[in-house]
Amino acid sequence: MDVSKLTEVSNFNSKPVIKLNTLTVNQPYVVKSLNIVKTKFGEVVKAELEKNIVFLPQRVTEAFKKNVEKFEPGKYAITFKTMKTIDGLNPTPIFDFVKV
Repeated sequence: MDVSKLTEVSNFNSKPVIKLNTLTVNQPYVVKSLNIVKTKFGEVVKAELEKNIVFLPQRVTEAFKKNVEKFEPGKYAITFKTMKTIDGLNPTPIFDFVKV
């Protein structure tokens, strides 16, 4: 039995989850994967970056569902721009998807 393989699996190190607005402004972060996940707030897009995981605002979910087949891992990046308050509600992150 290969104990090193068992140890590797049992010590699974997940990437830390961070808020989108903690990314450095205007710095592209390559997206390794995008998945729709169910949370207590409903369905959202989970983006796996090189070192972290971020959850995208719900406003992105429907658009992503329509374009999921076009996503190619490693070919796009997320660039955080700013926080914006809309209609006096809580600030929401403004960001871009860019081809790399």
